[in-house]
Amino acid sequence: RHGASHPNDARLSLQVAQQLYEGVPLSDGRQVGLITYMRTDAFSISQATLEGIRTSIDREYGKGALSPKVREHAAKSKNAQEAHEAVRPVDMAMVPWATDLRSSLTAEQGKLYELIWRRTAASQMADAQYDSTTVLLYGRLRGSAPAAPAAFTG
Repeated sequence: RHGASHPNDARLSLQVAQQLYEGVPLSDGRQVGLITYMRTDAFSISQATLEGIRTSIDREYGKGALSPKVREHAAKSKNAQEAHEAVRPVDMAMVPWATDLRSSLTAEQGKLYELIWRRTAASQMADAQYDSTTVLLYGRLRGSAPAAPAAFTG
């Protein structure tokens, strides 16, 4: 988790998120906001954005990486700030590993943007699948254990 290792890291994370929200100068001279409003606890994402997320997953990872159906998340709290969407990239086509984007961000901006991008993508990806091994001892089922690595990480 970004911001979890030191008490001042949460403040730094908010500062970096603010920079990503307000916009960073790209190598082509444009100033571009990379994430949506970050002071929210909302889970909702618009239908148009969900389609864009799923298109990006298909392009970057293939159709097999997509969840079979669109996942929509509801607020868990009555007091959730529903006026905003969930924190997410403004444009999922701006992948964090693109050389021109990566070279325009500080190390902290790059880490936080990648975290937000990957978590947004994960919200619409297929579930992870694990192989498991069943062990029989003395003819009795004793349990199963996950085999490493995962068959599909989701």
